[in-house]
Amino acid sequence: LYWPKIFGVFVDEQLVATCGVRIWGELLAELYIDTVPTQRRRGYGKIATDAALHWVHTETPYLAESVVELANAASWQLMHNAGFMPYAYMVTSFVTD
Repeated sequence: LYWPKIFGVFVDEQLVATCGVRIWGELLAELYIDTVPTQRRRGYGKIATDAALHWVHTETPYLAESVVELANAASWQLMHNAGFMPYAYMVTSFVTD
């Protein structure tokens, strides 16, 4: 696993959103997107994601993927708008003593 690219969006010289690309083996480029909470819903995550997807699609042999919690409507909408489609669901149980 390695991180060949991380894209950032700056507003007034402040980093407000990032999209990092992590490579998994020979097939996948996984996108990780984060936006400063006070800057969300302004399109900054989309800008970073679009830049990362452009790089993955034009400069690498990898397929782009992202893990999104379906309960996170904003993340799901961002990925859906970028053309992603769900292909699996994961259920996690947290056990405490």
